[in-house]
Amino acid sequence: MPSPLDDLYDDYPVGWVLTYRSRRTPGPPFGGCAVGVVLGPPVRDSRTGLELIPLASAGAVPGAPPVWVPDRDIIGIEPRQRPS
Repeated sequence: MPSPLDDLYDDYPVGWVLTYRSRRTPGPPFGGCAVGVVLGPPVRDSRTGLELIPLASAGAVPGAPPVWVPDRDIIGIEPRQRPS
């Protein structure tokens, strides 16, 4: 049986919060930063060869499509805070 700590060894554990460069917003040099919750394992884009991470945007409504963020744009990772 897998340990709950096994996902700590994943590159991007499901449910953790990633901070990433948001290239969709204006401003130098890459726009702004955004956060999202990891939804699943990274996927390699067959066209570009980039590893993309599926994220739920902060404040997204349930069922919203994931935001696909290139691995190179990830600038921070932390465990998701549980409500107390």
